[in-house]
Amino acid sequence: MKNTASFFLFLSLLCLSACTTAIKQRDIAQTAEKLSRNKTIYIADVDDGWFNGRLYAGSGKNVTNMFAVNMRPYSSKVETGTVNDAKKPDADYIIKPVIIHWEPRAAAWSGIPTQLSINVSVFDTALNKEVVNRTLSVRGRSFTFVSQSAEGLADIAIKQFCGSLF
Repeated sequence: MKNTASFFLFLSLLCLSACTTAIKQRDIAQTAEKLSRNKTIYIADVDDGWFNGRLYAGSGKNVTNMFAVNMRPYSSKVETGTVNDAKKPDADYIIKPVIIHWEPRAAAWSGIPTQLSINVSVFDTALNKEVVNRTLSVRGRSFTFVSQSAEGLADIAIKQFCGSLF
């Protein structure tokens, strides 16, 4: 009886861990406590993500748009464009996201979770230095009845990241 209860407890814990999405934020560098609100934010365009030699067209544009949407509540103005245009004198903060890993999977039938990593650098133009450099890592559920998209998981992580800056 005790072995049966232990087995079911182990099986329950295994299922629960497979049914959760893990989002981690790892600071590489952070020199500022919080960013100032109501400033102009410039977001550099993101290159599309790759996995196993396959380009996921539009993933970079989606990530850029997610940052723009999630930064709007905290800023007076949000602009997007190329890295070269980021040298505009009117931007208070320049945000440069880079997709490090983009692995969309159909976990509903494969049991392999969707995974992605995005590195985000925030540059303060008034201080003339990088104030935040953080890696956002997301691992979707491996046991699920509905597949999680890489874009959906990225949006959750980006929303958490943007909220933590202010």
